[in-house]
Amino acid sequence: MTMLFKFELKKIFRRKSSFGALIGVLLYVLLLAIVFVSENSYVDQNGNEVNGLSAINLKKEQMLVWEGSLTTDKLDSVLTNYQTICNNKENYVSDGNGGSCISDEAYGKYLQKDQEVADLIRRVFSGANNYDYYILSSLSSEDMSRFYEQRYDLVNDILNMNYSYGKYSDAEKEYFLQLNRKIDTPYHFAYTDGWFDILSKGLGILMLVIAFAVCVCISPIFASEYKSGAASIILSSRYGKGKVITAKILASTFFTTIVYFGGILIFTLLMLCCYGSTGWNANLQIISLIAPYPLTIFQVYLYGSIIGYVINLAVIALVMLLSSRMKTSYAVIIVSALCLFVPLFIPSSKTNLLVRQIISLLPANAMNTFLVFSVYDVYNFFGKLVSLPVVIVVTSILTIIITLPFTYRGFKKYQVAK
Repeated sequence: MTMLFKFELKKIFRRKSSFGALIGVLLYVLLLAIVFVSENSYVDQNGNEVNGLSAINLKKEQMLVWEGSLTTDKLDSVLTNYQTICNNKENYVSDGNGGSCISDEAYGKYLQKDQEVADLIRRVFSGANNYDYYILSSLSSEDMSRFYEQRYDLVNDILNMNYSYGKYSDAEKEYFLQLNRKIDTPYHFAYTDGWFDILSKGLGILMLVIAFAVCVCISPIFASEYKSGAASIILSSRYGKGKVITAKILASTFFTTIVYFGGILIFTLLMLCCYGSTGWNANLQIISLIAPYPLTIFQVYLYGSIIGYVINLAVIALVMLLSSRMKTSYAVIIVSALCLFVPLFIPSSKTNLLVRQIISLLPANAMNTFLVFSVYDVYNFFGKLVSLPVVIVVTSILTIIITLPFTYRGFKKYQVAK
């Protein structure tokens, strides 16, 4: 069995399509990291714009003052500084339209270092589905003392809103309110731009690209045997209807594991080399304010990576099923690509809750780690409420369990069909 496994694994790695797909993933990872880093811009204390790594290092240095527990005193300090600077006319310049605005120099010297904390304050006090940039001018120290209570009230308001697809039931409201009550306060705050880019921009689409690349590599696993005529020989051999099929499935799974975690690890290390690891232990709410889960950013990264891996295994299970039923690997790749990428263009239903929930479980959406752990989606199974991340994992595992026997039979029956 071990020799058969190694033989099938070598066959996967030796294919030109596999080599091309793996190089494609590596190049995409490098491009993704370069784009994210180059997009960074910041204003120094002289009002000059800096970009790329210089912007990252400057912002990280300036935000060190706020690292640690985001206490009421820190929140009040940010508010007081904002109001002091904005009330000083010397910090304003003409905007060219008859009005005035904060000068770049004043912004870079006094306000920019506070913007991440200030933005949290704005989003908490602006209300549900609203964002008032200038609300800091009307807030007081007393408001800062109830920052975390206000955030809880904001969540409550969101849960009590009327949506086109329906309202949250009392049980669903309580479910999410209980989750929110478990979130540690005061939040642990830190520079989190690197982790934010990884979770909200890079991880989900990278998982999807890896899934497609592995589909390309695995699609010939059974179909190529039909095309070459080797299927009849394999199935007539001693282990053809048992161990060979098992070896193909195990080799495909092992290959997927290597490529998936290899790609995720390389991307993460590249990003952390540029941004640093700072912020791994910050609350998820620092980058996703109303997220309901009491997790740190690194915990979300770990859970999201595991969920993405299980989804990838489910995708490959479907690919192997298609490969065992179709005569060419090209047909398998086309069908797989449609299943993976078409859901990206399907909007979430605004009127039908069931359709909305089904769309959330499709690979392209389920791999979006940041969204999965930020939304208030819950599934009701006979009165039992189950969170979206758990349903994604269970659905993926069931997909694997259901498809593998059909894959096994699909290839095994080929000789009979001849």
